[in-house]
Amino acid sequence: MRGPRAADPPGSDLPFLRQQLLDPWGIEVGILNTLISIRNQYRDYDAALATAANACQIADWLEPEPRLRASLLVAYEDGPVAAAEIRRHAGDRRFAQVLIPSRTSEPLGQRKYWPIYAAAVESGLPIGIHFGGWSGGHPITAAGWPTYYLEYHTACRRRSRRT
Repeated sequence: MRGPRAADPPGSDLPFLRQQLLDPWGIEVGILNTLISIRNQYRDYDAALATAANACQIADWLEPEPRLRASLLVAYEDGPVAAAEIRRHAGDRRFAQVLIPSRTSEPLGQRKYWPIYAAAVESGLPIGIHFGGWSGGHPITAAGWPTYYLEYHTACRRRSRRT
């Protein structure tokens, strides 16, 4: 869904979202999945980026449109920092889940992620796992980073079938 101007990124215009999706289809609740690149190479930057993205979701989408909910973004490679961001928004029911990509630097069962799960449970938020991600900053193929979206998702899918 492109915005009203062809140059607008998809999903970047709230009035257009209302006009094209929410109103004509009678949607009562829609969940935003903001897929910004928190690559977790620079921990302090990633934490600031997640906090800023969550604040932006509140100001630009949730406050003006009560039918929308958001996915809480966290710097998922730093469990205690991510847990603090979850607890900071714990009482805000406009957040529907904590969003984590499936391609993390380690398997999601490792202890480093446990503080995230504990904070999510305490806050009553489920964990949403989005297929993909940047694998903790490491290339996903032996030849390096894919050039095209199709190559990227093909590599992710092939790799996830092996595990």
